[in-house]
Amino acid sequence: MQRLTLLVTAILALAFVSPASASKKLFVGNLPWGTTSERLERNLARFGPILSLVVTSTDRDGEMSAEAVAEYENDEDADRAEATLDGLVVAGEPISAKAREIVVVGSKVKDVVREAGLRSDGELVQAVSDKVHEILEGAIARTRSNGRSTVRPYDL
Repeated sequence: MQRLTLLVTAILALAFVSPASASKKLFVGNLPWGTTSERLERNLARFGPILSLVVTSTDRDGEMSAEAVAEYENDEDADRAEATLDGLVVAGEPISAKAREIVVVGSKVKDVVREAGLRSDGELVQAVSDKVHEILEGAIARTRSNGRSTVRPYDL
């Protein structure tokens, strides 16, 4: 965990920008337990071509649900899916849908890994970006809960 934190910190120090031509991922949560990738892909493809889709089922404190990450070719398709799906009630529960862009520079992520004498997996950049989103969402929540309007380094 400490190495991951150091890697994320190094990446944040190197760059915190979004590439102009990147695909956009849609994170869909609170799906009914047992949601299959085939069925979900058919439904999500109504909004545009999907480059990849990963569905995971989770059991959190006895609450079973599924989550998915769908990567769309372009921002407009992901935005349209987000606008339609976020809050949609499925099996009696509202699902959440949030589109996210990559917020790190891919070449910088790969440079950090290469400098450590290692090679990077093809999905590393998105995974680091996802982790940065999680860190920032936590910092934003802490900032708001403290009644402040400025996110500071100690909120991370």
